[in-house]
Amino acid sequence: MQEDRSAYIIGVDGGGTKTHCVIGDMQGNLLAACAGEAGNVKSRPWPQVAATLVFLIRRALHLAGAEPAQVAGIAAGLGGVVQPRDRERVARLLQSQAGEDAIVHVYPDAENVLAAGAGGGAGIALVAGTGSVAWGRTADGSQARSGGWGHVLGDEGSGYDIGRRALAAVMRAHDGRGDMTALTAKLLAHLSLASPRQFIELYYERVGVRKDIASLAVPALLAARDGDPAARAIANEAADELTLLVQGVAGQLERCGGLAAGDPLFMSGGLFGSDWFASLTEARLRLALPSLSVSRLSLPPASGAYVTGLLACGVCLEDGWQAKMRGFWSGQSVGE
Repeated sequence: MQEDRSAYIIGVDGGGTKTHCVIGDMQGNLLAACAGEAGNVKSRPWPQVAATLVFLIRRALHLAGAEPAQVAGIAAGLGGVVQPRDRERVARLLQSQAGEDAIVHVYPDAENVLAAGAGGGAGIALVAGTGSVAWGRTADGSQARSGGWGHVLGDEGSGYDIGRRALAAVMRAHDGRGDMTALTAKLLAHLSLASPRQFIELYYERVGVRKDIASLAVPALLAARDGDPAARAIANEAADELTLLVQGVAGQLERCGGLAAGDPLFMSGGLFGSDWFASLTEARLRLALPSLSVSRLSLPPASGAYVTGLLACGVCLEDGWQAKMRGFWSGQSVGE
C-alpha cells in the first residue's frame, strides 16, 4: 500500500479496567492519545463498550484534527473477543466510524503487547491486569493462547484473582478459621470500611464488581511485599499461575516448531505496576523458560495496536520506531 500522508491509523487497546486509543500518521508518528472505560466485551454490556469505543475514536480524531474519511485503518485489540461473532460485531462498529475503505482488524488484546515490543516478530506476551492471558507467535506465524477465559472460568493470577483471594483470607481470619493477617487492615483502609462484615453489602448487593475486586490487588500486594504470610502465599500462587500460562503457550508453540533462543517474552498489565510482584514473576519466568528474553513492556500496549494497524495497511516499520514512540509517550499523561 502506498503511503498517504493525509491518512491516519487508529489503534485501540481495551482491557477489563480501561481502554486506550491512539491515532497516528502513516509514517510511524503517534499524534494523540485518549483513554476511557473498560473495553473488554465480556466485562460490560455491549452497548456500553460500543459507546466507549465510539467516543474514544471520535475523541482521537478530534485531537488529531482528522476526519473519519481520512482513516486508513483501525486495529483494535480487546479483551473478550474470543468468538468470531464478537469480532464481527466490533468490526462492524469500527467500520462505521472510518468509512468503507478503511482496513479494520479486531483481535484479542494480548497481541498488542507483542506488537508493541517486537513489531511483527515472534515471542510471547503475558498480560496480568484485571484478567490474565498469555499469547504467542512463532517466526512462521503459528499462534497459541493460554488463559483469558474470564473470572468465572479462569483469570488465574490476575488482579481479580488476587483481590478475591485476599477478601477470602480476611473473612477466614474474621471467622477464626485462619490466621490473623495484615490484609484485614489494608483492605478495610483501602475501602474505608470498619468491619469485614461490610463486604457483604459491597460485593453482593451491587452488580459489576469485578473491576472493584481487582483493585484490591494493590493493597494485597503491598501487604505481600511487607511480608504478611497470607498475602505472600496469594502473591506466590499468582506468580506461579502466570508462569503456567506462559508455559502453556510455549508448549503449544513447540508443537508448531517452537520459539528460537532469545525470542522475547514481554510482561504487561496493571499488576506489574508493583515492582515487587513484577520481580517475583519475572524470576519465575526466567527459571521456567531460560531460553527466552524476559522483560517488562516499555511501551503502552496501545502502541502495539497502532503498529498492528500500520502493518495491516502494508506500511513497513522503520528503524528506531520504538524510540520515536517512547518520545511521544514521554509527553503524555495517558499511560498504560
